[in-house]
Amino acid sequence: VQTCALPISAWESVARVRVTQGCRISAFYGNYYIRGADLLALPNCNSDWTVCLEITHDAQSLQSSTICVQSALLFTTSRGERRIRVNTVALPVTDSEQDIFKAVNITALSNLMMKSATQTALTSGLASGRQKLTRQCTDIVRGWRQANSAYGGPHQQQQVSGDLPPNMSLLPLYVMAMIKSPALRGGNTMPLDQRAFIIGQLMNMPLEQSMSFVYPKMYEISMLCNDSTSGTVVEQAGETTRAITANGKTQGYVVMPPVVGLSAAHLTSNGAYLMDCGLTMFMWFGRAINPTVVQHLFGIPGLEGIDTSQLRLNPGGNDLCDRVNRMVAALRSRREGHTPLVVLQEGSPMEPMFFSYLVEDRANFAEGAVTYSEFLQTVQSGNGAMGGGGPGNMGGIPPSQRR
Repeated sequence: VQTCALPISAWESVARVRVTQGCRISAFYGNYYIRGADLLALPNCNSDWTVCLEITHDAQSLQSSTICVQSALLFTTSRGERRIRVNTVALPVTDSEQDIFKAVNITALSNLMMKSATQTALTSGLASGRQKLTRQCTDIVRGWRQANSAYGGPHQQQQVSGDLPPNMSLLPLYVMAMIKSPALRGGNTMPLDQRAFIIGQLMNMPLEQSMSFVYPKMYEISMLCNDSTSGTVVEQAGETTRAITANGKTQGYVVMPPVVGLSAAHLTSNGAYLMDCGLTMFMWFGRAINPTVVQHLFGIPGLEGIDTSQLRLNPGGNDLCDRVNRMVAALRSRREGHTPLVVLQEGSPMEPMFFSYLVEDRANFAEGAVTYSEFLQTVQSGNGAMGGGGPGNMGGIPPSQRR
């Protein structure tokens, strides 16, 4: 409540971004009013808002060893004080294309690609936005191959496994998920007002939250009955932990269970699953779920005949409920707004919304009617057209399959 009601906001803001001579800003992505090539008007903003920009260099070669990017935000505080905040970053220049690929931050790249495709969809149609993502992913794979061929020679190519460096190996999976996301998916299942709301939120979405939106995280909470570790709080961060914060301070780290693949094949009628989609969380229960799990979480003997949209998690009182509450709190931490939790039972009318986030399954529109292996084949072939076939030797393994 404090995060939503009392954020530190900047009012009547004007932002300017400058880059080293020989470079220029080619595009901005976000919610803003642009006044010039490098000047943005932001009526209000806060630290959770993100604006993306693309920088190109006009000169054939840059003489300096670094490129500097400087942003200045002139704003008014809630107390009426006029302030300016300046941030400057220096980035090294290299003549090796391989170094550029290996230095890519996949989270930042996914955020930029999603916003760029959404902007294209707003001006040229949803199909154009989806095609842009496929084309960009294909070009990136082709560029990595050419970089290995031009700089490494045959011997170096044998040492490079796959068609992308390790830090970018999941890019095809994320791009396929973007194509099937609520912002860009085709068909008539997405109401116009809901899509407009999602796009408005997406264009300002910060990096960490955008990754949950691009590729949702799903956890099996029914397994907590046999797992005494997941949902507990530890003092040290780890690969399977998420920070839980209060009043802007980290209170500990919650151990999360293994993620489950985003496919209906991984759901069972006797299971319960928690999915974080960035803007919404779903808790899905199979019809054959153990009544004890429902009793511990909601204080009722079962879900039959219950309007699950009105259900709320018990605040605690038993070990299972306490650990699930910690998981939900950790997923909600450090987000600008409250992430609602929607409870669903197998066969409920709202179930199609939940299944639309299972991006590893086929969707009911042209570009989305592919599995992950088929999308990999499309990207690997380099023709930019959706088609079937085997996965070849490229692409990363989805996180859910790294067991």
